[in-house]
Amino acid sequence: MELIVVADGSTDNSREIIQPFEGKAKVLFKENGGMVSAVNAAFPLSEGEIICFLDADDAFFPNAFQTFVQTFEEPSVVEVDWPLKVVDEAGIHTGKIAKKAGHAWARWAWGMVFPFQGQRRDME
Repeated sequence: MELIVVADGSTDNSREIIQPFEGKAKVLFKENGGMVSAVNAAFPLSEGEIICFLDADDAFFPNAFQTFVQTFEEPSVVEVDWPLKVVDEAGIHTGKIAKKAGHAWARWAWGMVFPFQGQRRDME
């Protein structure tokens, strides 16, 4: 597993939060270019066979990786989606499920369509 952090022109204290992870993660600070720009910057840095992006306000449950990685053992699997639980500022589940789903993709499939062009609505 590898971690790649792209700070896409963040104007908050992201740099201070991210800096301790340098050396443990691949870190890229860049000018703001939007979601597609960040994805296009991160993908060439990745080496894994499964690609999954998290926004700054997303988090995985402890067993999430083991759950979706097993699905990719089938070579024809391109994408795995899952619902996202909505939590409040304190991290407490609100009982709601987000319409936006989490996604993981097979690297081989992304390699066929990379780099991405324009604004991808499903990645926002």
